[in-house]
Amino acid sequence: MEKKPLPPRLLPLCILLTSILVFIGCAQNRISDASLQAFETEMEQLRGEHGIPGMSVAIVHNQKLVYARGFGYADLEHRVPATEHTPYNLASCTKPIAAVALMQCVERGQLDLDTPMVEVLKNKVMPIRFNGETLTGYAAFIGTLKEIIADPGHPLSADFQATHGDYHPETETITVRHHLTHTSRGVPGDAYAYSGDLYADLSLVVEAVTGTLFQDYLVGNIMGPAGMTGTVPNADPAVRDSVLAHRSKYYRTDRDGTFTEVQENRPIAWPDLFSEFGIDIDPAFLINGGAGIVSTVADLARFDAALDRNRLLSRETKEMMFTPSVSNSGGRLPYGLGWFIQDIDGERLVWHYGSAGHYSSMIVKVPQEEITFFLLANSGGAGKFGLGKDENALRSPFAAAFIRHLTKVTAE
Repeated sequence: MEKKPLPPRLLPLCILLTSILVFIGCAQNRISDASLQAFETEMEQLRGEHGIPGMSVAIVHNQKLVYARGFGYADLEHRVPATEHTPYNLASCTKPIAAVALMQCVERGQLDLDTPMVEVLKNKVMPIRFNGETLTGYAAFIGTLKEIIADPGHPLSADFQATHGDYHPETETITVRHHLTHTSRGVPGDAYAYSGDLYADLSLVVEAVTGTLFQDYLVGNIMGPAGMTGTVPNADPAVRDSVLAHRSKYYRTDRDGTFTEVQENRPIAWPDLFSEFGIDIDPAFLINGGAGIVSTVADLARFDAALDRNRLLSRETKEMMFTPSVSNSGGRLPYGLGWFIQDIDGERLVWHYGSAGHYSSMIVKVPQEEITFFLLANSGGAGKFGLGKDENALRSPFAAAFIRHLTKVTAE
């Protein structure tokens, strides 16, 4: 039966009804001012309770920045307030950004996650030199670390034992996926064991398969497309210098509750003593897969919006990232591809944290509600709480406050 066209006199009414329905839908999804005020009040309370001189917070909802502000001071001595544009080191919140870079390589067919690390990096010049010797290939690099571990008289033997003692690419097949999911230690794929050092080496994988320095790759394929103009790495040296010059000061909390500034002049804080023992690190590797990016909550909001608009990765690839890994025995693990994954009340939390002693960070996404929380802080106060032991983001009172005030998730 042929449908009759709508009478012209009814068109204005249909347009009006459609507009009303759209308005009602938007109103139902809007975060209330009361909820934001309660959230803001608790953020300030938690800042004081956990020894944070300054921090910045942002909320993205429906791919739009709906809340952004600073709390306290980025510089106590000069009374410089923290704002949404204050740069901070991201610490391990670099990892999800690095994961996007890796998955872009997968989408282009440049990388198979199940390729062994020693195979992908067999011709890669390593960014760490031992006694002036440049090493080529990941196997040679790990072999040198093992030699140091085996020498009890070496001052760094215990340090490398802690980071690489249970890592055995010489006898086990350890893949890029194992590094990306923190399942590379012991028997690969058996269990989750967080390792920032092993994750850091994933930036070398990006360089090997693209032929591009990791920092340059990030600028051209993530920071640039997302519009992250206040982030380091940056294509403009003047902007880079400005971001680092305006980066927040960092502080430790003393026993009497006072704050002492801690000097932090490099993207991440590898001990200077390494050079005393003949170990030199290429400055470019100070921004790697595990840490080193400097950014603002405003720029992280831009990254999040670009990710949710599928501008950086396809929807299908993003779903792969947001799916928990499975162990060799079939058990669910707490980490996906670059993100912690937690299910609460039928909804999925996708999150990460960062903690480097004197600065800390957190990102929490609730994909079903298209809402994301960002927190950057200039002390370690936001990165403790036993985070990273498992998938539970709600160990953090900051994350719990976000979930309670601004989402529909019911958390006990």
